Amino acid sequence: MIRILHLYGNKVNLGDWGSALGIKQLLKSVTTEKIEYMDWHISYEGNKIKENLVSKINKEYDAVIIGGGGLFKKRTKSFANNWPLGILINISRKNMERIKVPIFIFSVGLNQDLGEKRRLFQKNYNGIYFDKKQIDNIRFLTDVSTLFSVRDVDTRCFLEEIGCSKTIHLTPCPSMFLCRNKKNEPKDKHIKPLVGINLRGNAPISVRNKIIKIVPMLQNREFDIIFLSHNTQKGERAKGLEDSLGIKKIISGTPMQLMDNYRKLAFTIGMRCHSNIFSFGAIKPFISLSYNIKNNFFAKMVGMEDYLLPTNKEWIVNELMDVFLEMVEREIEIKNKFKILKDKFYSMNREFAQKIIQFI
Repeated sequence: MIRILHLYGNKVNLGDWGSALGIKQLLKSVTTEKIEYMDWHISYEGNKIKENLVSKINKEYDAVIIGGGGLFKKRTKSFANNWPLGILINISRKNMERIKVPIFIFSVGLNQDLGEKRRLFQKNYNGIYFDKKQIDNIRFLTDVSTLFSVRDVDTRCFLEEIGCSKTIHLTPCPSMFLCRNKKNEPKDKHIKPLVGINLRGNAPISVRNKIIKIVPMLQNREFDIIFLSHNTQKGERAKGLEDSLGIKKIISGTPMQLMDNYRKLAFTIGMRCHSNIFSFGAIKPFISLSYNIKNNFFAKMVGMEDYLLPTNKEWIVNELMDVFLEMVEREIEIKNKFKILKDKFYSMNREFAQKIIQFI
């Protein structure tokens, strides 16, 4: 049996949970040995990795896996207090060095909301400013890891630019490969093409209002609309969509259910990066209402830059409608491109999973 401590975001955000499940499914596919996991949710500030946990890791586990999801984020004062290495893991450098089992970083990436204006730090990469200490610690993380992979080309370029010496593998987010679960298969069938909409809970009012305006325009063109939450608890607020337009909100209990809900769509208009990733995984053309550089990086990697509307810039509803109709016209072309890229991305992820099992 292989025992792994798996560090990732949490099980509330279906995207983060989906990334972790995708990794587990990949590892399962490349070994006949049973794998037992202890999950450690790094997005909670109190989940500090202390010396007693490090001792437990060294005695009882064969490896540590960190990922997927965001790991590198611009550091603020509160961020530095809760995550001393300047990465989204609450561990000291000393305790990281004490870990003796192999550490594998799987499909992590840069995070920064678009339009952030604070320019506090020295190193600028695509508008993200890192201080010297944080850069040193990012290099340190690559040094102590056995294998290291990132979710997008831009994160790899950043790590190479700051002088990380280890080979940086590319493994686009494994959540896109989540297997179909027949038990979760939606029973309802839609006669009209179904458009899924996703907004973050803190989506700007201007963006929310534009979505409220475009829904009747889509309905007039014979599209049905649903709102897909990426949160397992209360779900993202579909304020305005539910209240005045009567749009049904779908709350999925697991990432597998969420992927199955994406599979029944025709098209997606999504703000969360994982909405874009799940659309791609389900081979559904999407418009990215980009709020974060990770959306931009993913759209560029899958050739969807023309269908990206940044939420920090001004655009009108008619622009969104024009982009949507162009996407509909190119539906077959986009789907064929997605299928080819998804196969390529799967091979890259599977190869990396094989390397991990070989080291263990």
